[in-house]
Amino acid sequence: MYVENLDILKAITDELDYTCYAIIGDWNANLCDIDNSLFAGHMINFCSENNLNISSCAHLPERSYTYVSERWNTTSWLDHVIANNDFHSSISKINIMYDVSDEDHIPFKVYINSDNIPNLTSSINNGRAKIKWNNMTDNDISKYCMLTERCLHDIHIPTEAVGCRDTQCTNVNHIE
Repeated sequence: MYVENLDILKAITDELDYTCYAIIGDWNANLCDIDNSLFAGHMINFCSENNLNISSCAHLPERSYTYVSERWNTTSWLDHVIANNDFHSSISKINIMYDVSDEDHIPFKVYINSDNIPNLTSSINNGRAKIKWNNMTDNDISKYCMLTERCLHDIHIPTEAVGCRDTQCTNVNHIE
């Protein structure tokens, strides 16, 4: 059932129109005890196969915990921030709020630097956008064409530059 839910998450993320996203919450994968955790391997494989980051591991100490079982007097690291590269790079820090709760799931804060969130237009201009053409519907392609047309419409080429056939042209107006 856990793997089926990961497949559902994969289908959802494949359909996202966003370049910046995270899946945050209770993953039931104890990263403090990977060898004995029933789901940690599945979660790690899911992240690896889908080019996702376990941001909570990158921003928190190795022996962190987000769950306390008073019944068994144990702790586990079950709650995680899983993010694609764009969202991961926008995270400035993550804090587990141990002082808020001392049993069951412990909340955490994710601090996001909005200046690091990429702009779709600039990421296309920088050649970083990766488009999965085989996953695109006709509607997706229409949206892409409309966005491309809008971006190209803002480019103004002087008419004198259009007719220039000199491949070694040094005219500043043509180069610009």
